[in-house]
Amino acid sequence: MGYKRPELPDGCHLHDHCLTCPLPECIYENEDEPTAVTIRRLQDEQRVETIEQEELTTLEAANRFGVTERTVYRMMERIRIRRMERDRRLNRRAYQQAGGAKSATQTRTED
Repeated sequence: MGYKRPELPDGCHLHDHCLTCPLPECIYENEDEPTAVTIRRLQDEQRVETIEQEELTTLEAANRFGVTERTVYRMMERIRIRRMERDRRLNRRAYQQAGGAKSATQTRTED
């Protein structure tokens, strides 16, 4: 039982217009994930981008976002893992589209 996107002509409760939304991913993109979890994940991604762009130390980031240094480390680790998984999927898809990967049936028929 997934989360159902409300019928809205444009935007959501976070931003008025989909096309100008600052979030990197729509909160309704993954219907199996609760909205609160999606929002927190997007906030974490935005915070990590801020940390990287402004080259903040963990102490500076913790003070700015009102969390502990340990929370900053955890948040950065979650984002690092998520980025690695996303890159792996994108690389696999690009490899397959380039014809580099044979399908399971092609491999069996060649043997």
